Amino acid sequence: MEDADLRNTPRDVRLREYNEFLAQLEEMLQLLDDADDLQDEGEATLREAEEKITALASSLNAEEQVQLTPGLAMDRATRAPQWTAQAPYEVHFDGKRWYPCVVTARVAPESTLHRQQYRAVILGYADQVEEVLYEELRPWQAAASPEALRSGAGCHAIHPERHLYAPATVERLALNGNVVVSFTGAEGAREEREVCLSHVMPGDLKCYAALKKQPKRSAEELKAERLHAKRERAEEKRLMKADKIAQDANDWQDLMSDMGFDPPKKKKKF
Repeated sequence: MEDADLRNTPRDVRLREYNEFLAQLEEMLQLLDDADDLQDEGEATLREAEEKITALASSLNAEEQVQLTPGLAMDRATRAPQWTAQAPYEVHFDGKRWYPCVVTARVAPESTLHRQQYRAVILGYADQVEEVLYEELRPWQAAASPEALRSGAGCHAIHPERHLYAPATVERLALNGNVVVSFTGAEGAREEREVCLSHVMPGDLKCYAALKKQPKRSAEELKAERLHAKRERAEEKRLMKADKIAQDANDWQDLMSDMGFDPPKKKKKF
């Protein structure tokens, strides 16, 4: 794939092609692992696929622009990020929900076949650091409805001193676009704090004490799944071949019958 072709191809198309080629490469490697030897044709096909993937990965990496915030301070007591300004980004955690975050570093790809990732520190949680692809980041977007920010509405907000989410109540909107909320302090006293809009989680969203990902399949499980799929494909091919042989035999018998050549009948044994 030429550089000019890549530059003229939309990013979403290149991204789709990259993922497709990568999946094909993994399947090819699995098939070659199961083969007794690697033929020249298979080796050439493998090299061609790797060249395409490398070109696409390089193209995608080169055009990604992400604002990095190195040296983000962490609260020693709560182990949460000390970030009281508006969140610059959101990260799509586990493919489910967007959470405000700060991107602290770019993670180099493992090889030329892979894409770079980004280290995203999720605000309001302890030790919540994710390494994600570019598509899993986006500039922070206000999602709270006016109803959710009305005076007296319940919410969760990141406490500006503890830096963790805590139950709060919306008091009012500030002229600078921030939100004044009240937390429950010592002995039940209410304490008002002004926080950025990105630090407020509306009451209609569930606030988890900690973010946990769904368990993913191990490498052994994925390999077993691929092996099972391969066996199913082999069995399907075997059945198709057997059906074709049986059909060819039936067609031949029909042809012989049409031509008046009936198959010899077996003599009965007495």
